[in-house]
Amino acid sequence: MAQERTEIVALVGATGAIGNSIVAALRREGQPYRAIGRSRDALESTFGGDPLAEIAVWNPDDDASIRAAVQGAAAVVHLVGVPYTDFHLHPILMRRVVDAAIAEGVDRLLLIGTLYVFGRAQSERVTADHPRDPHTFKGQKRKEQEDIVLEAHASGEIKTTVLRLPDFYGPGVERSLLSDLFVASKQNRRAKLIGPIDRPHEFVFVPDVGPVAVKMLETPAAFGRAWNLGGAGVITQREIAQLAFGAGQK
Repeated sequence: MAQERTEIVALVGATGAIGNSIVAALRREGQPYRAIGRSRDALESTFGGDPLAEIAVWNPDDDASIRAAVQGAAAVVHLVGVPYTDFHLHPILMRRVVDAAIAEGVDRLLLIGTLYVFGRAQSERVTADHPRDPHTFKGQKRKEQEDIVLEAHASGEIKTTVLRLPDFYGPGVERSLLSDLFVASKQNRRAKLIGPIDRPHEFVFVPDVGPVAVKMLETPAAFGRAWNLGGAGVITQREIAQLAFGAGQK
């Protein structure tokens, strides 16, 4: 009797903090995964010792390379970041990955998105159904990226969903609104923050993202729309600073 094939979750752009959070959640479930990136050295350094991991190097400018990277995967998680000078690449890369996933018969795809698609808030709380009216170039390109993903689901060729993250912090995050705060609390010096620091905000702790993403991949009702992942609650940067510096003094 033939052994049932184990599903593979392919993480496109796996080496960042969110990729590592999702990998940690997959490991807890004993779920095999494929880490996809441009640098074999970086992939081997991060995932090479994990028996659950496959390593795949891709060239995002080569359609054949993208197809080879996702071939045989049951699910794809898109985590690809681009330099701040290249936001125009978000929809271009997304189209290539979606087309490759469809061509290779991938069952489902999850995009890790952002709140830039909403633009300026039109209500006190920005829910998942808030109008998408981005006023920045980055937001416009992120919206185009989401549109590609959700239109693919509407076509019936693949099941897709989007998980939008607010600002995040935690292990492995070196460029975030709060990054210097935690370094400063450890070094007992003044933190460099971007104001106004008393404005209510939501932040998500990076290790909390992975379990949510994995649960979405396993939940049929999660597909066909976009979701916002809120943090533990509304807080200000000043309040976080008080907590961080207070913890450092204990």
